[in-house]
Amino acid sequence: MKTEKILVCILALALSVPLMAAEITKRDGTKVLLNNTLYENGKLKGISSETGKELVIERDEISDIGFGDELLPKSSENVASMETSSKELKEMSEKYLALKKSFKPFVEKYSDEVSHTIKEANEYILTSDGKHITVRERIVYINKEEGISSSYNIGFDPNREQIILEYARCIMPDGSISQVKENDIQISRGTSGSTSFGISQSYSFTVPDVTEGCIVHTRYRREEFNPFDSGLFYGRYHFGWAIPTLESVLTVTVPEDIPLYYAFRNKAEDLQKPQISKSDGSISYTWKEENIPGITAEPQMPPYSAVVSAVYFSIKENFDYMNAKLLPMYQERMRITDKVRKAAEELTAGLKTKAEKIAALYLYCQKEIRYISIKGSLAANQVGHSAEHTLTNKYGDCTDKGILLAAMLNAIGIEAYPVIVKTNDYPLSVREVGMFDDNHCITEIHDEGRIFYLDSTATDYRYPYFRGDDHGITARNIIKGTIRTVPVAPPEDNLVKNFIEITLEEDGTARIKERSLYNGQREASMRRYLRRRNPEEYEKAVRNSLAAITADYELISLNNSDPLDFSRPLETSSEYVLKNYAAKSGKYMIFSIPGFESYFSVAGLENRKYDIWSNTTSAYENLIKVILPKGFKAHVPQSLRIRSPYFEGDIIYDLKDGVLEVTKRLSNPVRIVPAKVYPDYRKDLLSFAEASSKKIFFEVDSAVKGDKQ
Repeated sequence: MKTEKILVCILALALSVPLMAAEITKRDGTKVLLNNTLYENGKLKGISSETGKELVIERDEISDIGFGDELLPKSSENVASMETSSKELKEMSEKYLALKKSFKPFVEKYSDEVSHTIKEANEYILTSDGKHITVRERIVYINKEEGISSSYNIGFDPNREQIILEYARCIMPDGSISQVKENDIQISRGTSGSTSFGISQSYSFTVPDVTEGCIVHTRYRREEFNPFDSGLFYGRYHFGWAIPTLESVLTVTVPEDIPLYYAFRNKAEDLQKPQISKSDGSISYTWKEENIPGITAEPQMPPYSAVVSAVYFSIKENFDYMNAKLLPMYQERMRITDKVRKAAEELTAGLKTKAEKIAALYLYCQKEIRYISIKGSLAANQVGHSAEHTLTNKYGDCTDKGILLAAMLNAIGIEAYPVIVKTNDYPLSVREVGMFDDNHCITEIHDEGRIFYLDSTATDYRYPYFRGDDHGITARNIIKGTIRTVPVAPPEDNLVKNFIEITLEEDGTARIKERSLYNGQREASMRRYLRRRNPEEYEKAVRNSLAAITADYELISLNNSDPLDFSRPLETSSEYVLKNYAAKSGKYMIFSIPGFESYFSVAGLENRKYDIWSNTTSAYENLIKVILPKGFKAHVPQSLRIRSPYFEGDIIYDLKDGVLEVTKRLSNPVRIVPAKVYPDYRKDLLSFAEASSKKIFFEVDSAVKGDKQ
């Protein structure tokens, strides 16, 4: 693990820009701080922060490398003038007090909110010389102490852009003003994580004296002087968020000879005709929305960005430009070298079916290629590294893994491609205008007319399953120039199936044997759970669950299949005794099947405004056999069967020869439940929950026992 970390960090340094600082831990335990680091020919070179002289360290001398929050010097490029005369302060104070008076009705309308956005404005500017400038302004009123927010942390890439704070002010209830000063601003290095590395820096400051009743007014510019690609200019803007917004404004300015294309989401009909103005060879498009209520969170609602009005814009009408730019990069990185072909053939040697071969290569990319993300250029962000590079180094991010898996499949004659996607915990990718709106890469496989997908970034999925947040999204295939929808898995592909046998004794003791089989996302979650815990921790968790049922229990056995064995479905089993579990009342025994009752937190609201989102479908099936004590008969609740496009549920009782068979099934067959069907959907869930809470009564059979009670 240590050697692997060193290789990752050194590569990151080799890809970094000048002024990158690092703390080197040598094998003898000493530490060295280096600036201007560069790795080449097996040696790490840099300027010692202690002596100011160049220092060369051999790779074998290095034990560890870390990147900390080193503070950097500020320059006039990072900080606008913060000096304000007393006369200017007085004039500002009067204007802010007048502003406060004007928005008072708005605050009173939403008086329960902890804060209010009075104005939020973003301006995106494409200059004639190709620079990208973003100006962000925000005025917030702090209505309650819980709404106090005064710290700002802005990430930026120093190799491409700079942040300039124009002002950050706190206007107190009496009109007095506190301002962020130059010495209050800190610029620090980004910190590398265990699985990702970037060259970003952090621009941070705290607005002073923020209390209840204050106005916080900030405005800063992001100047991108070195864009990834001067031919691209695009962005997005969302109108409103969690707290109420009085005014939200988007302005996009481009040279007048460059067209602007835009698309809308989420009931943005009122925004579809922007105000257009021309000035000094530029044309500006402005959209504005006013009096926007805050979003009241609901269980399992979509992300805020999927429900508020949004504008997406680009100077490219479609993806032709980006595809043409990226296609040769993908083709080069997908090149099947001798090393890639040899590895693919060795990993599939002796396997007969295509499914076996795909599964073997999938598992290899999942397990043997460690997830490490290194970013710093258009190529690194969008097309990663070559298949051979990733194979050699045994690490890579989602793009690297997607490319390697596709290349290895192609090497054994199976058509496959890396495709870029946006995971379904975000709004659906924008495809109406040309822009990068994706955050992930997976692998698209074409086999005898069938197209399916795999995601080798998730290490706990057994072939042919893949991550749930990849379901129901669009996949853009740069090489083939296609956009396809990744299907949502059927519920049976995310199934937990439980086999339970309960032997009930006359005193109410229940002897229980359970066996569970898993697949899909449910299996991956359980594999991950077992993989991250030792047997003692797993047993403790099971004991805690049993203790929640009754303190008088005995755990006889607890077993599970190897979570690292991907040749078979994951299986768990247990045997335990719940002593004196069923309550007795005269000749009756009152019984509830342990863990049988269902609860649906998503049904807690009487009404909903937003859809219910899940990342994929799911299903549970319990096949339960209850062996009655001799001389008892059963009184069972009425069976239930629910069928709708959004929920399916069964609770079925069948009594035969002293054995009660109970089947409980529930299925969530869709990923998204529309808000408009929520009343009926909630009714079904509550009906199922109520049915699952019913008791079973066992009665002494006088005809059998001769009991005259």
